[in-house]
Amino acid sequence: VAKRMALLELAQKQGLRAMAHTWVQGMVAPHRLSDQALINDILDMFERKTADIFQRQINALIHRPDASDVLPRIDCPTLILCGEFDSWANVAQHQLLSDGITAHPEVVCIKDCGHMAMQEQPQAVAQAMRQWLSM
Repeated sequence: VAKRMALLELAQKQGLRAMAHTWVQGMVAPHRLSDQALINDILDMFERKTADIFQRQINALIHRPDASDVLPRIDCPTLILCGEFDSWANVAQHQLLSDGITAHPEVVCIKDCGHMAMQEQPQAVAQAMRQWLSM
């Protein structure tokens, strides 16, 4: 919670782009931090929002109910996809989700990317989804 509140304070004082510049440091694969096109795309995405919107998102995250009791009731095919270097929701957290679902979901870890998998490795994400959908 403290990290999220620090990001919110940064967004309120310096704007969403400044906040996103700090946030993105742990959200993409380390070797992608020097990819200015990728980083600018992410910063631009954040900059299109306001600190008020970000505050509402933070509040929703902090106050969301624990839904882990729903996991065992999932009985349909499920794909759990994550990035290898995702520091926001790491591979172990995704595995915990998988362990709670009795329908035996498929867990796919996309190599060489972090939390922004669709932007970092769009082809690999699309391929994983196509493969899962064809099962």
